[in-house]
Amino acid sequence: PRSTPSNSSAASDVYKRQMILRGKIDVIHRRGNELEVREYKTTDKDLIYQDYEFQVKLYAFGLRNRGHNVKHGSVVYLNSAYLDKFSIGEEDLRRVKEEVRSYVRGIKEGHFSPKPSERCASCCYNRLCPHMKKTTGWVL
Repeated sequence: PRSTPSNSSAASDVYKRQMILRGKIDVIHRRGNELEVREYKTTDKDLIYQDYEFQVKLYAFGLRNRGHNVKHGSVVYLNSAYLDKFSIGEEDLRRVKEEVRSYVRGIKEGHFSPKPSERCASCCYNRLCPHMKKTTGWVL
């Protein structure tokens, strides 16, 4: 397989031409006419695997909208040298599109309900989070 570090964004119009999502793909592997989107992470696998799988599938959605044949995704956890591979099918991309539409609707309607979990302590946005301010008393 041929690997290509990605220096382009996978941008996609997912909500009636009202929102553009952008992200940076770490690496794209090419096997014949099929692509695999790969992310590299330094966090523990069990902590936020679903978020990373969603991220890879969102990139795949953007690439597919640009005419690329993305069939596989993977996440490499550098701390544990673990490779998690998965297939990406039409149903996965449909679910990603619907989930993003749901997020966009919530943003447009002003719904930003916190979903506290053990991940809050290491979240890079916890200083901005209204939930953290309420529970810790910490204010910017």
